[in-house]
Amino acid sequence: SLPVTWSVRREVDARAWRAEPEGVFAVAETAELAARVRLWRDVCGRLDAVASLHDGVYKSRLMPLLGEAGAPALVAGRHLTRFRLANIGDLRRVDTMRLSEPERLRQGRPKVLVHALRKPALTPRLVAASDESGAYVASNNFLLVVPRADCPWRAGALAALLNAPLLDQW
Repeated sequence: SLPVTWSVRREVDARAWRAEPEGVFAVAETAELAARVRLWRDVCGRLDAVASLHDGVYKSRLMPLLGEAGAPALVAGRHLTRFRLANIGDLRRVDTMRLSEPERLRQGRPKVLVHALRKPALTPRLVAASDESGAYVASNNFLLVVPRADCPWRAGALAALLNAPLLDQW
């Protein structure tokens, strides 16, 4: 194994992690990993150059809208696994007409949904799936990666990049 070239350790304020007050972020990068990430960036560029990044709809706004009609709503981490969204028939629905116009437009476009609340101990940590048809509405448990009009990749290709083991390791 290669030596660690740098390491950062920072205690997390207990107020930020009520359920895990002893939480610690630790980052370690090997020379090999740094070289692979540089190559990745040279080939793929920056995500924010081809897509916009957004939070899902905040649950305090979304939960009162859940009912029997409208778009399927992803509200829990179990609704998303690598490359796969929960079955539409298994989900509660949300009335999209009661969302703000920017939220409705964002949610209705092709997008990649990324599970944003994964615990550091879980692997893989980064979990993404594409919603090519824009059929799903996602809560703020997920990040939305919305390809820009000039993006050379479809949402499914971006999901594949985000699920890559190299990014998860980094």
